Amino acid sequence: MEEESMEETMQMEQLNGGNQIDPSSTSNDEPSPENTEPPPMGRVRILKNVFVVSIGFMFLFTSFQSLSNLQSTLNKDEGLGTGGLAVVYGALVVSCMLLPSFVIAHLGCKWTVTLSMLCYIAYMALNFHAIWGTIIPASIIVGLGGGTLWAAKCAYLTQIAVWYAKLTGAKKDDVMNKFFGFFFMTCQTSDIWGNIISSTVFAVTPGNTTNDIDSCGANFDPTAPTGNNSNLDRPDDTKSYVSCTIGIWNVGYVMICFGAVCAICSWGFGRLVQFVGHVPFFIIAFLSHGGTLIALLLWQPNRDNQVMIYVFAGLWGIGDAVMQTQINALYGYLFTTNIEAAFSNYKLWESFGYIIAFAWSGYLVTKVKLVLCIGFLTVGMVLFTIVEIQDRRDKCKKGDFQKVNVEIDQ
Repeated sequence: MEEESMEETMQMEQLNGGNQIDPSSTSNDEPSPENTEPPPMGRVRILKNVFVVSIGFMFLFTSFQSLSNLQSTLNKDEGLGTGGLAVVYGALVVSCMLLPSFVIAHLGCKWTVTLSMLCYIAYMALNFHAIWGTIIPASIIVGLGGGTLWAAKCAYLTQIAVWYAKLTGAKKDDVMNKFFGFFFMTCQTSDIWGNIISSTVFAVTPGNTTNDIDSCGANFDPTAPTGNNSNLDRPDDTKSYVSCTIGIWNVGYVMICFGAVCAICSWGFGRLVQFVGHVPFFIIAFLSHGGTLIALLLWQPNRDNQVMIYVFAGLWGIGDAVMQTQINALYGYLFTTNIEAAFSNYKLWESFGYIIAFAWSGYLVTKVKLVLCIGFLTVGMVLFTIVEIQDRRDKCKKGDFQKVNVEIDQ
């Protein structure tokens, strides 16, 4: 009984402030006969914690995304809004490189998530008095908190998914996909609630579209004068295809469509992956994103065909659902013995992607950006294929090794 109590205490410390997760309890294989200690949480408590974490992130990012999406409109003087966002992602890169493993090892996942959320609250509070002296420190604070927040969340969901799989006898990969699927379904609805707010704000005085319709689309010139309200901090398709064509007050409604499709698909894909595996969904993401990028490259938007803009938003939501749920679940599956470092690395490169997008936003026409995105997407799919092949080879080698051991024992 004393040994069981010590084991339970060690497992709880992994989430509440202990050291790195025990590799024997989180390998990619099913639990070994030697690892028979019960998880420190029951099934009901684990499911409750997944729900609470998901709802917490939904409320947090409903507020944060609503504010960040409007930065260049609310704080447009001297580029304060966009400058602050660039600092956010720069600080996020530093955070991902230096902080998550250290902070989680000393505070545990639970307290790391809590303190990181306070960084976001501080950022929103300092925006009440938006000047360089408040926005830049606030951006640094939220960037540093972002790296630890996402790493701790991913580590927490991965660990409790391993425990839930042990309790139910399910495969760890399947449980991780379900947990991440539910999380991103819930969290992604922040796009819906946040954009309802921004759409309501802009609907008060919609005005006219800010560009001549002939200049919209793939040939949109980001350096051309576009009025005070046209430069939303969203992907270039909102500026070149939505606000340019049908007005800034419709950006929120288009993003609501994106968020709703992404939320539904996140939940559905997280449950279906146990039947077909990761590969078909990554192919779906490649086709939906690649097809959308090519269509945007060739399509000339017009005000009489607004439905296509919503179709493109929905297609992008399908692909984004795969990228959010499947990549996180795949990282949890591949790196369960070093979770914090793995998810920190993931967030690091994602942040670099945001920084690159911000850096080229004001200098390249939309056509060039679309071509670059197609190239990045293709490279990413090739690299995923390499990882999948390597993982299958490792499984085959391990299967052969176990088969030989069984024959020797017999």
